[in-house]
Amino acid sequence: MLWHVIQDGGFQLGKLLEVHLTGALRLDKELALSEMLRHNIGVLHEPTAFGKTVTAAAVIARRQVNMLIRVNRTDLLSQWNEHLQTLPMRGQ
Repeated sequence: MLWHVIQDGGFQLGKLLEVHLTGALRLDKELALSEMLRHNIGVLHEPTAFGKTVTAAAVIARRQVNMLIRVNRTDLLSQWNEHLQTLPMRGQ
């Protein structure tokens, strides 16, 4: 099953990727990942320092498609981008 992106009230297939997260997840992130994978769409809403970036990267790696990440400030966007660059991922 592919991850779908909501766009203008409809669904659009995501861009297929070939990426792999090579690190292990802590139990709390693994539980969040399992719950997110049960649904086609959703919001990961967790407190600061939970590991939302790592969990989202795991969703991308498991689904093998890109995903929409929405933040409300440009500094958070920069933070996500910087953190994603440091994760143990390989592939595209």
